[in-house]
Amino acid sequence: PADIIGQKVVDFIDDRHKEYVAERIYNRINHREASSYETIVNHKNNSNILIKLNASPIINENGLVTGGMILAEDITEKKLAEEQLKFSEARYRAIVEDQTELICRTSTEGTITFVNEAYCRYFNTVRELAYGTNFLDSIYEADHDLVVRCITSLNIKSPVKVLESRAKMLDGTIRWIYWTHRAIYDEDGDLIDYQSVGSDITERKIAEDRLQYISKHDVLTNIYNRYYFEKQMKYFEEGYYAPIALIICDVDGLKLINDTLGHDEGDELLRSVARVIGNSLRKNDVLARVGGDEFAIIVPGAKLRATESVVKRIRENIIIYNESNPKFPLSLSMGYAVRHDTNVSMLELYQEADNNMYKEKLHSGQSARSSIVHTLMKALEARDFITERHGDRMQDLMVKMAKKLGMGEQKINDLKLFAQFHDIGKVGISDTILFKEGPLTNEEYAIMKRHSEIGHRIALSAPELVHIADWILKHHEWWNGQGYPLALKENEIPIECRILAIVDAYDSMTNDRPYRKAMTQAKAIQELIDFAGKQFDPKLIQDFLKVIGEIVK
Repeated sequence: PADIIGQKVVDFIDDRHKEYVAERIYNRINHREASSYETIVNHKNNSNILIKLNASPIINENGLVTGGMILAEDITEKKLAEEQLKFSEARYRAIVEDQTELICRTSTEGTITFVNEAYCRYFNTVRELAYGTNFLDSIYEADHDLVVRCITSLNIKSPVKVLESRAKMLDGTIRWIYWTHRAIYDEDGDLIDYQSVGSDITERKIAEDRLQYISKHDVLTNIYNRYYFEKQMKYFEEGYYAPIALIICDVDGLKLINDTLGHDEGDELLRSVARVIGNSLRKNDVLARVGGDEFAIIVPGAKLRATESVVKRIRENIIIYNESNPKFPLSLSMGYAVRHDTNVSMLELYQEADNNMYKEKLHSGQSARSSIVHTLMKALEARDFITERHGDRMQDLMVKMAKKLGMGEQKINDLKLFAQFHDIGKVGISDTILFKEGPLTNEEYAIMKRHSEIGHRIALSAPELVHIADWILKHHEWWNGQGYPLALKENEIPIECRILAIVDAYDSMTNDRPYRKAMTQAKAIQELIDFAGKQFDPKLIQDFLKVIGEIVK
């Protein structure tokens, strides 16, 4: 007290506040105004102290102001704490707002009390519209019970749980969110509210679903794969299901299609098979592709008559398909077996059905391949306009050469067939190469050369062509050994191929091709003479020139 009594109040006030405090004292003395305010005072240890004071005038019995009364409270620590709290709240709010995660607080009744900007952006809303709504409003209806059970199960011992649930967007789309739900408790252990932090995982869920789908399905045909089929076999084995049937289907002629027309055509054939079989089955039947050209069907609860009905529907649908898709007819060899006794294993059932399928394939396989070959023959005929009836002209010249060489009637008939189908392998060559205007590139020519090997495989599959298959393979060999595909030379080359090489070259040179106009007959003959002993048998060239001479006469 000795340090203070007798001093003026403003002497203790920080210079920055002296004028303000003096004004408050003046108003208290002259206008009898009480006041409450905060100011800084100088402590005797040279520090500053923030005080909150309530000041009022002292009025005597005559109504005169005789002094003042000041009640002061040191609020330095309190103010610092408030400033730190404000800073912490601002920093926390900034952190919350900067998060890409969705942050939402809800009351114990589920009413939203806070959302961050990320939440607003995600759900295309604003805080004013979000506040007061129920958290479940944004949850997909089918997941409501799941979310409610998760949140209401939170307790002080287990205050945090994670959950994947679907969100319902304003545009009607459904997205997936990974939520971390937390229960917030006060110091007394009473539940205050809930906080939920979410991240969009839609793309991850799509990828997971896709991987799950791929793990069970054949990528090419979109039906079940062998892995899923084997799991189902195990399931029915362990469940002791009976009766149950298995149907095994094998696609006839797939290798021939792949070898001649390419794997794209073969793949399309497999997709067609999957569609035809799938459309023939019941809802609970399991269709799987278990091999390259093999399909298997599990028919739960089916006895013999029901199984035969399924097989019959498949055959009927194949007929319908082939009527509307004559380009490449489908042909399936099928075998089936029925288990009436659970003592028979599913593996034994599969083996029985598979054996029955192979028995049918032995009977129908050759005719199926023949049907495909005939289809390929028609495809070759459809492409023959490229060379303006090249095959017909070839036959005429081949017959004349055969007669010139004194060949018999049977050989002449074989040569006519050879002339007609020597290029059957071209059905497996792309139209972009066959119809190309101008010379082929090295890569294109390499592809074109494959047609003799393709034709050889086709001929081996058709009884009516098998005896000329070797000629089809070798009809591009050269006399000097520089031909393809075997680099044979001279008499290693069958005479039939040597005859066709001359006839084919002459006809090609004297008729228009996509990449050049026809030569004159004289120039074509000169080309043959120039390549005698190189590409062509020199003796046969002389015989051919006599044939041409007789034709000209």
